[in-house]
Amino acid sequence: MLVVDDNPTNLGVLTNYLNAYGYKTSIATTGEIAVKRTKYLLPDLILLDVVMPNIDGFETCRRLKADDVTRDIPVIFMTALSNPEDKLRGFEVGGVDYVIKPFHQAEVLARVATHIHLRELTLDLKEQAAELARANAEVRSLNQQLKAENLEVSANLEETEQKYHTLVEEITDGYFGLQDNRIVFANQAFCRMHGYRLEEILGKGFLDFVDQESRQEVAEVYQDTRQAMSVSHLFEYLRLTKAGESLSTEMTAKTTWYEKHCVDIGICRDITQRVQMERRVREAERMAYIGRITTSLSHELRNPLSAVKINLQVLKKKHDFSDNDRRRIDISETQVVRLEGILKELLDFAKPLQMQLQECNVNQILTACIDLLGVQFEQKQVSIIPNLAPDLPRLHGDAEKLSRAFLNILLNAFNASQSGGNIRLTSRCDSNADRPGIHVLVDDEGPGILKKNLVNIFEPFFTTTASGTGLGLTNVKRIIEAHRGYVEAANREPHGASFHVFLPVRQTEKNHCE
Repeated sequence: MLVVDDNPTNLGVLTNYLNAYGYKTSIATTGEIAVKRTKYLLPDLILLDVVMPNIDGFETCRRLKADDVTRDIPVIFMTALSNPEDKLRGFEVGGVDYVIKPFHQAEVLARVATHIHLRELTLDLKEQAAELARANAEVRSLNQQLKAENLEVSANLEETEQKYHTLVEEITDGYFGLQDNRIVFANQAFCRMHGYRLEEILGKGFLDFVDQESRQEVAEVYQDTRQAMSVSHLFEYLRLTKAGESLSTEMTAKTTWYEKHCVDIGICRDITQRVQMERRVREAERMAYIGRITTSLSHELRNPLSAVKINLQVLKKKHDFSDNDRRRIDISETQVVRLEGILKELLDFAKPLQMQLQECNVNQILTACIDLLGVQFEQKQVSIIPNLAPDLPRLHGDAEKLSRAFLNILLNAFNASQSGGNIRLTSRCDSNADRPGIHVLVDDEGPGILKKNLVNIFEPFFTTTASGTGLGLTNVKRIIEAHRGYVEAANREPHGASFHVFLPVRQTEKNHCE
């Protein structure tokens, strides 16, 4: 480095100190000499005194910075001046730092080391820039040669990207990628499965889209995949949709490396229908087993009951019984009749439904049910309020079995109603393009259905009363599903229960709904 000072003592102190730390130094006592020696030596750094004879340090620095050869050499001013304006002037003419006299050796060494390092970095950058320029020249010459190949590669890449886009975006399975448990990629199938737009999904935690019941399991699966990289895990869980539904889902989970990052990926598939089908198969097997037992028991009990009933009827014809004894016989006969009714329900439940399909009018069936139950309703002072749509299409179904189903629902509402209550019976037609059909609603004003019972209310033998068999609503469900429809139960606000029956109509009957 070059040390410029008109004071020999300062020169001696600085050069000795810098030499002791391994720096090579040259000296100059005037600005003119400093300019000449700088052009010759091209030092890595100049320590320049500000106050000197003839031309001062500021002018010396200005001349150095005006010369292309010496412009980039860093200059540190040495001065006893403490006026901010003097320091500002030094920076304006091109200085990079100041050292205040009297010198503190540690400070001088630190500043010198910093700017020497910066100088080395600058020179390295210049060298790299020169190498880059040479490389760029070579690249430009190669570009012409590679241009045709690049065009071909670009075309192939575009075709590959299009295939990838088609594969990922058009598949029906949901595909997603996670970084730090947050979604960084998702295809449209994943969005549709959860009911969200893509922008609502990106950046969110994946567990936000998993039902609370399955979150621990999903988190543990991905923890296992990170410990066994590239090993796929297939499992089932409950996904959570925007509408709050918990739906059965199958997922293949895997962890891999992508662009030096650990990425969790997954392919999820909706298996709601499969799970429902498996449940129906299990239910059918269970029902078949129950049916066999029920049929056997019913046949074993029917003959003894018939004998008891006949004997009771014979005893009633005798006249030597007291009034209390005769009343006991009447009670016994009534209970036998009731048991026969239960056996009939059991046999009906056990037997496969034999449908006698014909054109039928749902409103006429509902009106007939109202007439049949009229006396019971009047005795309890419960009113039926019908609101039957006049334009219902005729239905291809079994009128007798539909009548039995609607009677069961109405009796269920009747039993839940208090004296003076109302039951609303509504029918309407839905011309929905996907599945047109007839809706029947029965709304009562009773206490409603306990939430825990709603999921079991159509199960065989489920009952909340001491006298029921628990088969009434089960048979309702069987009859409606045999007509390709469905039946649902829900609670009403502020109180009461609602039963909703849907019966699809054929496309040829659809126009009657419109």
